[in-house]
Amino acid sequence: MRQAEKNLDAAPGANRTFPDNVFRGRWDAFFFFDSDLLFEQQSAERLKALLACESGAVICVRNLDIAHTEGNPDDTVFVEEETLRETYWAHLRGNGPSWPSYGWTYSMYRYGYASEMGRWCIYCDKMAESGVIAIHQDGAPGQFTSALKAFDALPIEQAIENPRSYALMPGVLLEEWRTKLLQNYSESQEQPQRS
Repeated sequence: MRQAEKNLDAAPGANRTFPDNVFRGRWDAFFFFDSDLLFEQQSAERLKALLACESGAVICVRNLDIAHTEGNPDDTVFVEEETLRETYWAHLRGNGPSWPSYGWTYSMYRYGYASEMGRWCIYCDKMAESGVIAIHQDGAPGQFTSALKAFDALPIEQAIENPRSYALMPGVLLEEWRTKLLQNYSESQEQPQRS
């Protein structure tokens, strides 16, 4: 679990948001999807699909906006192969009518996800209604194909051309955002190493 936390701490920049590249370090590919897919009953199964692709054991899931707030035990949860769909769904829903007990399903925050293997990281911004999976391909570009299908995730060019989320639809996506997303996440762009 500690390694998954370290990998998550090292990947998304604390104050970075869309349309900028939110990831630190060098990543080989980025795939965009509808952020709602992380906050449904099937969310745990989608996350476990990523674990299976890399033979991982645990995922650290963190609310990046309330992370490390003193006295807040609800900023991080872990997903393992043994985690039941119902258990994770209960955490997402929360257990009461007031924050933070109403859970993550309704919270319009930023979230981060990483495993102990460090081959991928997810950044999700519920306000922007989008998520992105960053991948280290390490010579195996097709390794995550099944997991990407579970998220219906596409490279940014395809995600803009054939939107999977409301935020990327024509008439909704601002031209400035479109330009920056393509600059920061395009497969045809050389991705600079970010610290």
